[in-house]
Amino acid sequence: MNIACRRSSKPIAKCIYSSIKCNHIFTKPFDCESEVVKEAERIVENSVSHLNQEWLLVNNTEIAPFIETVAEHPLVEYTRNLFSNQEFPSWSLLLLLISKLAGSKFESSINQSQTTLTKIMEKLRLSNIIHKSMRTILRHEKGIEEICTTNQVLLLSGDYIFSTCMLDLSTLGSWRVNEIVFSSARDLTEAAFIPPEYNQNMTIPAPPKSNVENVVIRNYIDSGSISYGDALGNAKSEWIARQLTNEAHIMAKFSQASTVLANQPEELQESAYILGRNLALAMQLRKEISIFRPGNYTPFLLTNAPLMFHLQDNVDDYKTITDSFSKCDIFKYDCIRELVANGSGLQKSVEMKTELVNSCLEVLNKFPDNDAKDVLSNILLDV
Repeated sequence: MNIACRRSSKPIAKCIYSSIKCNHIFTKPFDCESEVVKEAERIVENSVSHLNQEWLLVNNTEIAPFIETVAEHPLVEYTRNLFSNQEFPSWSLLLLLISKLAGSKFESSINQSQTTLTKIMEKLRLSNIIHKSMRTILRHEKGIEEICTTNQVLLLSGDYIFSTCMLDLSTLGSWRVNEIVFSSARDLTEAAFIPPEYNQNMTIPAPPKSNVENVVIRNYIDSGSISYGDALGNAKSEWIARQLTNEAHIMAKFSQASTVLANQPEELQESAYILGRNLALAMQLRKEISIFRPGNYTPFLLTNAPLMFHLQDNVDDYKTITDSFSKCDIFKYDCIRELVANGSGLQKSVEMKTELVNSCLEVLNKFPDNDAKDVLSNILLDV
């Protein structure tokens, strides 16, 4: 997609947004106009319920002229997915609902610090997406100089947004929240180092173990780093560890931070962490299960849960898939769709999603009854 944009005109975010809209390449959101979402927006009083990456890029006009130069870069694909609002519902809205759910010792409304925290979360996610869109440079690849320039632009742009995120964080004046947010940012960097990895930052699952052990990924309420060594090769544990270091831990940690800003006791802080963690994991599972529905032909990551569960039960397929992945410039996903559709991976993924949703509903019972609790329950049922 060729996107032309003059530097003197509107920011690149608006240019990409209007180009996508004109070419009708939006994917239909999962019933984002449903009564549940409308009710959620009413409860949080539309504080920043539509806060998203479009808003952030439009308001970061300092980096807009530079991002224009990468219109042909994979970052555009990330932007298209972000603007299509495929998340159901947005993470901003979920965090605001959890903030409303937690309330405070003095009032049940969302305070300004919690609203600022939501903006910080979206900025942190955006900077991570921009950083991850940097390309690995291969010696035999053409146009190395152009790729280097593009990577520098993306690195500086991501750093700039991350710095504004930290600036907003300093206004909250809470060392405990600082610790929680920094630990979630550290976890994002860990995702790039979980082996094995193929070229262009494409990750593949670890070789599945023949003897599957029950490896429990503990709840990291503290600032400890996620341990994933023993989880590799165990489909369920490895998937959870990868998702936590990817983005799920952001929802968990920011949910915990929201209760800290509300001056809630440690018991509720832990409950908010578990709620955010399992909710993010369940939403990710829902997205990955939809990959294998009939009629869906979009590319996908090989570290998705249905495929990893399938490989756990069919070890011989692992070598077949990884060999074809390393030998072909254009990887064919149809064969994997067929393998997963005829195996047990989808059913096991659905079972894990049900388990996570039930865990969230159980944790919700620990919070006082209010409108946010009812809406979150309905959202969980839709997930």
